Amino acid sequence: MSSNLIRAGVTREGFIEPVEGLHDGLTFTYQPMLAEDVEELDEVINKRPGKQGVQDMAAVVAKHVKSWSEVDEKKQPVPINFDTTRALPYFLFFKLVGILKGRVPNDIPAKDRAPSEQAKSDLMVELEAIKRGQDPGQAVVESIRKN
Repeated sequence: MSSNLIRAGVTREGFIEPVEGLHDGLTFTYQPMLAEDVEELDEVINKRPGKQGVQDMAAVVAKHVKSWSEVDEKKQPVPINFDTTRALPYFLFFKLVGILKGRVPNDIPAKDRAPSEQAKSDLMVELEAIKRGQDPGQAVVESIRKN
């Protein structure tokens, strides 16, 4: 099955990284919007800017997000509805809308990211230092100074 087609009832996994000082991370499942629905929403928003446009987007978020990691102060799941979606922090809200529209990619959780070339190089230096009985941290520092 192609993963490009948006099929009725099929959801995708989503993730938005936390941004210090702005919002916590959010893991969610969602049904992406069809291109025609994105265009229709944009047309409606252009005619109803400001608060009304944001409320229209909140209704769409409530419709397309099927589950999320949002919990209340008692660690209970927060329901997904118009009121809770419009209460999301600004940056998180608009990134989520962008993902639903297919205009913004999901973030990649740190555990799923491939290590950088620098991290791989540092690891090799650490392993070689351990083999020689040297301090691995000091070996990395010296390697960085050389380069």
